[in-house]
Amino acid sequence: MTKIVFLPLDERPCSLLFPMHLAACTDLQMVAPHHLLGMKKQPAPVAQLAQWVEREVIDADYLLVSIDMLVHGGIVPSRLHHVTVEECMDRLALLEKVRKNHPHLNIYAFSLIMRTPQYCSAEEEPDYYADYGHLISRYSWLRNKEERNELSQVEQDEFVQVRSSIPSAVLDDFIGRRTINHAINRQAIEYVNDGVIDTLLIPLDDNAQFGFSVSEQRQLRLLAEQYNLMDKVFIHSGADEAGCTLFARAFCDAKQFAPEVFIRYSSTLGPLTVPDLEERSLHEAVKSHLSAAGGYTLDNSQEADAVLAVHTAVHSVMTSDSIHDLQDRHASYFTEINMNEFASAIDGYIRRGKVVGLADAAIINGADHYLLQLLSKRGMLKDVSAYAGWNTIGNTLGTVIAHMIIEAYYKGQPHNEFDRLHRSREFYALRLLEDWGYQAVIRKKLCKEHPVGFDGKKYVDLSAMKEQVDSFVNKEIQQFVESWLTDAVEGKIEVQNVYFPWNRVFEIGLDLQIVR
Repeated sequence: MTKIVFLPLDERPCSLLFPMHLAACTDLQMVAPHHLLGMKKQPAPVAQLAQWVEREVIDADYLLVSIDMLVHGGIVPSRLHHVTVEECMDRLALLEKVRKNHPHLNIYAFSLIMRTPQYCSAEEEPDYYADYGHLISRYSWLRNKEERNELSQVEQDEFVQVRSSIPSAVLDDFIGRRTINHAINRQAIEYVNDGVIDTLLIPLDDNAQFGFSVSEQRQLRLLAEQYNLMDKVFIHSGADEAGCTLFARAFCDAKQFAPEVFIRYSSTLGPLTVPDLEERSLHEAVKSHLSAAGGYTLDNSQEADAVLAVHTAVHSVMTSDSIHDLQDRHASYFTEINMNEFASAIDGYIRRGKVVGLADAAIINGADHYLLQLLSKRGMLKDVSAYAGWNTIGNTLGTVIAHMIIEAYYKGQPHNEFDRLHRSREFYALRLLEDWGYQAVIRKKLCKEHPVGFDGKKYVDLSAMKEQVDSFVNKEIQQFVESWLTDAVEGKIEVQNVYFPWNRVFEIGLDLQIVR
């Protein structure tokens, strides 16, 4: 059996468990260091992780490794560290050692371009970000525009004012850490050129069309192109889904499968939309995520291995929880998106025997309740093969594409083992319950009835109200399953555990099984 060693980005379910769930949908084995991971700002013990990797790769075929975990002990520690560039390179050098000792091991790595959030909060950033976050983000935007000679006179004046409003010590600390992290990404590309890393994915964590992230992306892309490595180095917006993407790529490599995918949108204008927290148009993002996962687009659905149905907004991508309310949506939602026709198209693909993955990308941080409601009414949910609609558009795309690719491969195989298919449907049910049930419906109720929500600027710690929140959410989860998901899968969905991995309402953990 093919063995994959997986070092995740962090301990959250999306980073750790989603790729593990996908692996359980296949005949590949994947192991991860569950017992060695950190907790949010508390980094994992990197020395012990290195030892674990060295032990596990002895009999492995693939190593999927988060460089942020390997070097810093997780995604949040990578934004807070005070480690010298020399120490970072020493930790990263483990990959050289592994390559030397295991020349036939396939090493797939991912390393983030650090984000610059637009809001003021120290929840996942240094303490000073609570006071200067917005200014730092604005400085990042304006400095990148200056580099590209695109600053207007008004923006030039604003740039001077913004720069003078940020203490030098604060800006030096933030830029200094970025410089070190950027050096790590450059070294990772060097490792690809030297044959240490076989495939490298560099996601831009929460970004925009201007800023530090796109400036660093340009430099990294130029380096990769200089070495003629664009078939091995992939750079696009994302973060938490990267483990899913690289698992899909390893799966395709192990099975010698190059999935051909037809893309269908809910709006004619949707593919040209530049989503919030991303730096490129939606269609280019779809192509990049698909390519990184091992597939490519096909220009007709008849010959494709799978159809990716992408539900998209037109007037940018709707961002806040409030626009889950229909009356608050932009006018284009009612004129430029035809959900009924979109549903009919999906139904047609399914009736023709196509594997269909649904990327619910119209709203950030949750599903479009009205689309899922329509599909439920038409009795279509049970026939969709893969679904995602969580957090950023990159998170959604990476997750659903990986699951869809797996289902497309096994659909063409003579033996479709029950246990594999059963686990696949459980992951599908998990995505519906979490992305639709919790993120789009229940969390909204929770934030209205209890003062625990995320208002776009701050998170609320649940410690003082954990019992109250747990009771509310568990009750709502059960009601949602009974109201909306009884016909979504064959069997009964039983939710066994509901928890908040970072003790806040922004993300949730769910354990479920389908009982027949």
